[in-house]
Amino acid sequence: MTSQQFQVQQWTEKAGLPTPATPTVPDLAARRLRAKLIMEEAMETIHALGLEVISLRPFIDADHIDFESHKSPDLIEIADGIADSMVVLLGTAVACGIDMERIFDEVMRSNFSKFIWTDEEAFEAIGKGYNFKPLPTGDVCVTDATGKIMKPPGYQKANIGPILEAMK
Repeated sequence: MTSQQFQVQQWTEKAGLPTPATPTVPDLAARRLRAKLIMEEAMETIHALGLEVISLRPFIDADHIDFESHKSPDLIEIADGIADSMVVLLGTAVACGIDMERIFDEVMRSNFSKFIWTDEEAFEAIGKGYNFKPLPTGDVCVTDATGKIMKPPGYQKANIGPILEAMK
């Protein structure tokens, strides 16, 4: 467990909230609270970035949210929003009895597989309107119009199930 998650667990225990020792799905009230807190902190951080959500459609992914610039960004509020989001997200992990350190490492292993493109795959993606981006490391990535890094055909999805099983 990271030191950050441990601190959040201590705070959660001090607040008298459940901190299961093994992976557990919390009750509906706890899940609703976690969802509300996550959305609240995400929206505060988006606002600090100088943006406002103008459209939020069902089945959310990055392509279903529209933003509009509404004010100057505030770096102090951005940092505060990031930290508050980390607390809320790690608090959700604590509420679910999940040690995020190994999960995070596995997700990052998966994320790094987004840089593995063959020349043929990259050219095909460019033909579909994506952008090819050579990186200083010698790797390449392909992005959409917003700069989101796309998954190549050889992308390796994070294998989280066995990690959760080992925590039980």
